[in-house]
Amino acid sequence: MSAVTQSSWMRLGAASRFLGVDPSTLRAWTDAGRVPVFRTPGGHRRYAEQDLRAFLNRNRQKRESVTEIVGPRGARLIDIDLRDRVQAQDWYHAFDPKAAAAMRSTCRRIMEGLAGYLAGGSRVTSSLREGELAGQALGAHVARLGMTPSMATRAFLFFRKMITDAAARRLPLSPDRKVQSLQRLDVYLNQVLLEMMKAYEARTDRERGSAGAR
Repeated sequence: MSAVTQSSWMRLGAASRFLGVDPSTLRAWTDAGRVPVFRTPGGHRRYAEQDLRAFLNRNRQKRESVTEIVGPRGARLIDIDLRDRVQAQDWYHAFDPKAAAAMRSTCRRIMEGLAGYLAGGSRVTSSLREGELAGQALGAHVARLGMTPSMATRAFLFFRKMITDAAARRLPLSPDRKVQSLQRLDVYLNQVLLEMMKAYEARTDRERGSAGAR
């Protein structure tokens, strides 16, 4: 095939596992010219291991720059004046110290999931699932506190805006890649919000059912 030994060539499935992405993603990257490919006489794709390693090395810095700025707990996306801004919100008074601590822990899980989701690669699916589970926990928290649906949504949108604004200012990416990252951030947070409200509704429905049975 080339100077590269035949044993170092991979089929599509093996190459996608090597990169930690779905085969459909690798096909798209190949068609866009991002990953070199050899076509067999029968039209099958073959990838050289050295080309895949080079691709990973080229993109590692981009992934690490996103992860570093987002941070393992997302702390760098939160403005230093967060406490004062939160305390000025009308929904803040629903929190007692114990509830606030539980909410902070859940929000850290959301930010950890976001960091993994934005970094891409093999962690995307598990990171999104972590965000969904944290969203469910968040929904149970706000329902337990007796927050109305509109109040819970406003609280979430408040944090969402802070995260989005900080990401827009601080992610050290080109304009195109920054837009892509913000779009991915929206997808992730939309799913978190959806799971939050589903859990909220489920808990309030159970509480109504329990009250009606008394």
